[in-house]
Amino acid sequence: MNALQTVGYAEIFDYLDRKLSLEKAAELIKKNTRQYAKRQMTWFKKDKEIKWFSPSQFTQIESYLISITATDFTDEHR
Repeated sequence: MNALQTVGYAEIFDYLDRKLSLEKAAELIKKNTRQYAKRQMTWFKKDKEIKWFSPSQFTQIESYLISITATDFTDEHR
């Protein structure tokens, strides 16, 4: 995907070409952004290697990062 295919460009170009009102372009950008984010989450959820945390789980996140960093460093230098 090149930069001009990302969310927002087509809508803004349609606005500049007077094919859409500014309000309609903004509405479409919001809708298309939500749809894109949903597709990304669907894709990420299929990856079993990803460990999900709630932002409030700071201690668990910190422990996890320390454990994988130590593991990666140890494995690299064997």
